[in-house]
Amino acid sequence: MTANSKGRPLVIGASGQVGSQFMHILEPVGAIGTSRYPQTSTELRLDFSLLAGQHSDAKRLLRETQASVVYCLGGYTDVESCESDEYMAKLVNCEGPATLATAAADYGIPFVFFSSEYVFSGKSGPYVEGSTPDPISAYGRTKLLGELAVVQSHPDALIIRTTVVYGKDARAKNFLYGLRRALRSGQPFRVANDQVSTPTYNVDLVKAVISLVNVGEKGIFHVCGPERFSRLDFALQAARLMGFDTGGIIGTPTALLGQRAPRPLQGGLQTDKLRQTCPDVQMRKIDECIRHWLATAVFEDETA
Repeated sequence: MTANSKGRPLVIGASGQVGSQFMHILEPVGAIGTSRYPQTSTELRLDFSLLAGQHSDAKRLLRETQASVVYCLGGYTDVESCESDEYMAKLVNCEGPATLATAAADYGIPFVFFSSEYVFSGKSGPYVEGSTPDPISAYGRTKLLGELAVVQSHPDALIIRTTVVYGKDARAKNFLYGLRRALRSGQPFRVANDQVSTPTYNVDLVKAVISLVNVGEKGIFHVCGPERFSRLDFALQAARLMGFDTGGIIGTPTALLGQRAPRPLQGGLQTDKLRQTCPDVQMRKIDECIRHWLATAVFEDETA
């Protein structure tokens, strides 16, 4: 893979929690972002459901933005909605990214596709890169199809699998913000006590992926936090660090949460390959990450 050194990183899905971190870290090199619903005047509008199959549009986007590398974060990430509309999920998680990957391959531009732990069933985690995928939800199926289609379109693509991403989020949508809102308002917070995974701090995720790109890696890499926690234990740990009483956190079996889409239970990802490839990359433990989040995030209920 060779990048256009005179170009700019292109971040697809720049308004999301991970995309915004990419934009912040890559700001000095002129990163440009896209979003389905642009949040700023500098973001470009891009809808993968409309881009799918439109190869000339994809090439024009890369040409006009002078992209040097594409970070493809945008996707249909609402796991419950994917279950209801798998056709749309496939367009957004597979066909749209594959169209853009084809254009990137035509121009010789590195392409990074973000996938998920949900390509696995969660019966025998934590998983390594070579573990056999066996998704149990529409989201997982369409992400796996996306991996396969992107690599077919761009054989040198970098595939990043991650999971339970948390940290600073301008839209306050991730797990930590929901937990904080519930505890501040005195509402009970029900959380699965049987879903086990490897929570990932978004700042560390972004830095690790940039490091992989900088050394020219391709293929599949797992990038996640170093600790394996149940959702319940993650919530309890976070609540204590935020200074809340944990009495309102109610551990509940997944089967009783009323979720339509099946979830991996014994999941998580192993990162030996990442550590061997980029030994200087740090994926920090949850305590340190949540303290960093609390010190840097701005909460609407605390602003005048």
